[in-house]
Amino acid sequence: MHFTAYDIPLDEETQISIPTAIVSSHDYTDAFAQLRAAVDQITFVQVQTRFHLDKLKVELSKKISNLENAFLTASDNQDRVVLAQTNVLRKEMQAQKNALSKELDVMRKEVQDQKATFVHDMLEFRVESQQNFQILSAQLSELIAYINRGRDDKKGEVSSSRGPQPP
Repeated sequence: MHFTAYDIPLDEETQISIPTAIVSSHDYTDAFAQLRAAVDQITFVQVQTRFHLDKLKVELSKKISNLENAFLTASDNQDRVVLAQTNVLRKEMQAQKNALSKELDVMRKEVQDQKATFVHDMLEFRVESQQNFQILSAQLSELIAYINRGRDDKKGEVSSSRGPQPP
């Protein structure tokens, strides 16, 4: 970019105008580089009076300030977006945590119910086993008594067939 005498007006009535740059937040580096290049190309010969030089400095300072303000605004907006996204993420994580906690509580309740059912079934089985054991023991005792009675009866028959036994 080269400036000519037509680029910078020489009379005092003409206002120096530098186009306003509308720059997106990711183009700031390029915008500052272009501004630096433009400033570097301005020579004192192109600005022939001190008045024009001062006006140019003021305009350049305004443009730099505008770029700085735009950068700060974009940075602030980006911070707000990140904060909002963080809050949304935090809320989503809390909702997922609550949902998982509820699922875990349901599962814990189911396991406790299954455990209670199992313990109850085991106690019933033990009671039934004890009852069956007692019934079998009683039946076995009756069977043994019956067998012993039968044997005693047979001994009595055998001894009576032989006759009375000597005292």
